[in-house]
Amino acid sequence: MIAQFADDTNAVVIGIFSSPQPLDAVEFQGLIDATDPRYKAWWNRLLTGTITLGLPTPE
Repeated sequence: MIAQFADDTNAVVIGIFSSPQPLDAVEFQGLIDATDPRYKAWWNRLLTGTITLGLPTPE
């Protein structure tokens, strides 16, 4: 998965994509997987009812 990070520290995931995005639109991005604790933290902040179809459940 491609994660969008809040800033250049790559500490906080603020979005997930299935493919890389243009850098002028999503400046801070990188690969993560379902075992990454930043992904789990992002997942746990999702609002009830958020569509997560196709995304793996955090491990």
